Amino acid sequence: DPVSMLDLAKSAWVIINVAGPYMLAQGEVMIDACCICGTDYCDVAGEIPWTMRTLELHEHAKKGRACIIPSAAVAGGYPDILTHICAKKLREETGEELRRSICYARGGGAGAGTSGGTLATRAAMNAASDWVRKKMADPFSLDGFIPEFDRNGVKEATVQQGTGHVVFKNRREDQDAVLSKVSQCPLTGIWRAPWVYAYFDTRIVRRSNEMLANMENQPYGKFLNFQEFMYLPPSALAEAAAIKEAGGELKPTSGPSVGGEKEQLEKMGKYYKQGEGPPLEELSDAWIAFFLVAETESGNKAACSLVGKDGYFETARCAVEMALALRYDKAEMPHKGGVMNAAVCGKDFYAHRLINSGLKWKMNSWHSEEELSPPEY
Repeated sequence: DPVSMLDLAKSAWVIINVAGPYMLAQGEVMIDACCICGTDYCDVAGEIPWTMRTLELHEHAKKGRACIIPSAAVAGGYPDILTHICAKKLREETGEELRRSICYARGGGAGAGTSGGTLATRAAMNAASDWVRKKMADPFSLDGFIPEFDRNGVKEATVQQGTGHVVFKNRREDQDAVLSKVSQCPLTGIWRAPWVYAYFDTRIVRRSNEMLANMENQPYGKFLNFQEFMYLPPSALAEAAAIKEAGGELKPTSGPSVGGEKEQLEKMGKYYKQGEGPPLEELSDAWIAFFLVAETESGNKAACSLVGKDGYFETARCAVEMALALRYDKAEMPHKGGVMNAAVCGKDFYAHRLINSGLKWKMNSWHSEEELSPPEY
């Protein structure tokens, strides 16, 4: 009902939309109302198809001076803001921009299952049309393309015979295949495995990099490569090292199918219907952590890490702190309208609010094993 959406937009400074799966709803009606009324908006989506749909409203949002922030959540939020912090630090200290940024995610505590909304979202993406699935498989579906250059500094391209259609080659380091393997980090030496949100977060950071280049002429890096993996704990590290030493092959890993995941959760008694989730008492000792290392072309490095509570709490933290930044810091923000990523819009205002809200935070180093526990707040 567009009239109800307009009434809602008129009544608020900022609206947080937490009703997924977003790709199955007509959320553009809500965003359109926000653009008309100049009301800021953020959501907690981790869906590439939904983010692509919101991009069509970018100019509309700019004219209405409404900040539209899809993916103000753990997915799409933390890896991007950590990259922003390290890029700023290295730019101020060395005058250089980033060449690569690698983020590692890790969680702990009692397993609490997956919310019904998350499972419904995965099922929706699994059942998407061929066109949507093709766009989801494109590493640059949210923009941010950086072509491969040869040793002479010339862009490498293929020219289609007969039509002359030119297609620039992707860099191997940007391809999704790199994210799907168990490997050892070239910068830190730690072992890593595929992370469930890596395919989403890499696209978000690439878009942020392009937006900063276009809007401020100051990207994270003109040739930035961003990757994200799961940080394997010491026990898994020892096992992987033993396999490699024995001459075995570290094969790519993959999670269960949507149906298989549902079956596993049902056996554990942790399958929740849409709109339901695990009891709060089961989340008391759960935590999630992100570790990031960034490097410039000349080899200067910066590192930082954060530890938060369970994924549900941290998703709420990201959305609420983004909304508070839009409400109270917007006058000082450099960009006051458009469809933007959280890190591009909120920058230091958003970072400071997240850190001051209770996250365990470290700059210049990573949290140790002993420090990996949920924060008090």
